[in-house]
Amino acid sequence: MSRISSIFLMCSLLTGCDKATESTNPVLNCDINATYTRNSIKPVISNGIHGTVSSMEGNCMPVILPATSTCTHCPVNRTLRIHTYTRSQDAVAAVAKPGFFQQVNTPMIREITTDADGFYQAELPSGQYSVFIIENGLLHASGMDGNGGLNPVTIGTGKQKLDLVMRYKATF
Repeated sequence: MSRISSIFLMCSLLTGCDKATESTNPVLNCDINATYTRNSIKPVISNGIHGTVSSMEGNCMPVILPATSTCTHCPVNRTLRIHTYTRSQDAVAAVAKPGFFQQVNTPMIREITTDADGFYQAELPSGQYSVFIIENGLLHASGMDGNGGLNPVTIGTGKQKLDLVMRYKATF
């Protein structure tokens, strides 16, 4: 019995230490404006897209002071898939998950991964593309144009900035 009590006590102490550490050490790079500033000097491409991938979570409704918000807006490390311009009818929607797709039926041009600050860049020729974020095994597109294009971007000449914000974990 004393051995089980000792193990339980040790687990409780270790768990307590972890929780204390979590509460006193918030995510270090969750200042999205500072992240945007850091990422603005990173692009080295001559033609294509670049930007920051981030996620908003919690209650993001405007608050009247002194109330506080639980909203966080943090950069995230994710894999992106760049396809030729894709409309919603060219993709298979995930059941009961708005903004998520099981597959996309257009050619994939590139697959890239963001850095720890959510920064990405991809050298691309001029044209129209759709950018998907891989999230929990599905393809996420948070934006749509008037023609049903999913996370669309048009590349002319030069660099095109496209910040991608996942809002599905946030309440507004």
